[in-house]
Amino acid sequence: MTTPVLYPGTIGSVIFNSVDLRVQKWTFGEKGTVNETTTKSDGGYYKGVVTKMKGAGSFEAIYDSTINGGTVPPLKIGSQASANFQFDTGGVQITCPIITITDCDYTSDRDGMLTYTCTYETYGTYTLPTQLTS
Repeated sequence: MTTPVLYPGTIGSVIFNSVDLRVQKWTFGEKGTVNETTTKSDGGYYKGVVTKMKGAGSFEAIYDSTINGGTVPPLKIGSQASANFQFDTGGVQITCPIITITDCDYTSDRDGMLTYTCTYETYGTYTLPTQLTS
């Protein structure tokens, strides 16, 4: 039995209007649309085929005005951006050319930091690292 490789999943970036939000934690999952292909010869058991795939997940990112400058990025429902969700500092990552924000919560603290907790869906293609697919 091989030893699993564990990745922390706490590194990454989300770029909005050239502002890099520091991702604190994230999730990514693949979802597929299954069309039923059951026939009488299947003996009453369900049979289907995946016809459409998309990625979806969530991320928590911080915007600190002392680091990123004074412009708060327009991170809200419907916003689109590119995202790279990294597993480690070696460049192993999930690359999403376009994600669409579907839900967003904002938290501000007295130190001037703004935290975004967002859910998203991918638009178009995305790239999984070979470590996940082989």
